[in-house]
Amino acid sequence: MIRRVMQVGYLNPFDNYGGVEKYIIMHAKALYDLYNVSVDVLCSGDFQSVTQSPFGKVITLRVPLFKRKNLFFISKYVYAIKVKRYLANHSRDYDVIHFHGDNGSITSKYHDKAILTLHGMARNITSMKKRIITYTTHKIELNNVKKARFIFSVSLEAKEEFSRYTNKINLIKASVDTDLYKVPTEEEKKSARLSLGFDPTKIVGIIIGRDPIRKGLNVAIDAITQMHDNRIQLLAIGFPIMENKDNNILYTGNVDESIKILYLKASNFFIFPSLKEGFPISVLEAACMGLPLIVSRQSGVSDLKSMVPFYREIDSGLAEDYSNALKEFITEYTQPGYICTHTNLTKITEYSIKSSVSIYMSAYSRLETTDSGR
Repeated sequence: MIRRVMQVGYLNPFDNYGGVEKYIIMHAKALYDLYNVSVDVLCSGDFQSVTQSPFGKVITLRVPLFKRKNLFFISKYVYAIKVKRYLANHSRDYDVIHFHGDNGSITSKYHDKAILTLHGMARNITSMKKRIITYTTHKIELNNVKKARFIFSVSLEAKEEFSRYTNKINLIKASVDTDLYKVPTEEEKKSARLSLGFDPTKIVGIIIGRDPIRKGLNVAIDAITQMHDNRIQLLAIGFPIMENKDNNILYTGNVDESIKILYLKASNFFIFPSLKEGFPISVLEAACMGLPLIVSRQSGVSDLKSMVPFYREIDSGLAEDYSNALKEFITEYTQPGYICTHTNLTKITEYSIKSSVSIYMSAYSRLETTDSGR
């Protein structure tokens, strides 16, 4: 019987809205709610601490978190060492230790109870097939691929990258809570727009993130500016609030999940010119809510094409290309009889938290019933 699971992430999931952190916390909550499994999360921070969570504990290891991105690999390396030390003393407390990508390092002491999830391939617009990852962090991830008992990948690209080292990588869908992220009815959409005070004549786009440069916020703004169409309004969710000279750009700052879902319900399309992603959870959330997608070419997002009423995947980082895609969308949107909430409902269940947690629980249970290394 699986009673205690350790999820090894990197940043504190309660303080960070990154995709991997969100993935971890959603699955930890589902494991607790659906299977009564206690889940501890191991992460890094400015100081060492142990705090209670709704489903277990959050155990923070003190690691230097460098502001400069070119020193990021040092933080990852130090964290990997501290994870080794912590689990050397505490691995017996857990039935399963679930690692995520290059977060932490698996050793022979606890590899027999280790499961790994690969979170996709980070790409950028100048070298679409090149892995954007430092040598050190790639070595950590490769070590984990070679030592984990079971391996899952949320993207085909990551599976293909590491299949040369092992043949035991299983694809699993990235997932969200599809009870929350679901296609709104026309009445729900109208109600959301009314509650937020949106002008009914506006065509509202949304972009979600924290890092304006990495997520391509300026590209999205420039694309909309080039439209010269006052009907189009852009919601910038989660980004630092900037001085706004354009009334059609609305910065919300950080918002909680319920407010973010309300904004998604009220929107007409999702734009995401991100420079690099593993698997962008925000794109999946938008797709599950039936929003048309205008996104950069990223790992895994092509799988969402059949779920939405309009889809354009852009290879470049040029605002002009996003603007042209937006013009195509506006042409379709303004046609009589356009169904703005049309989506392939049968596909949405594949991206359900409940579905992926069921698959993980099956793998967790297999750890107990095999003799290898136990």
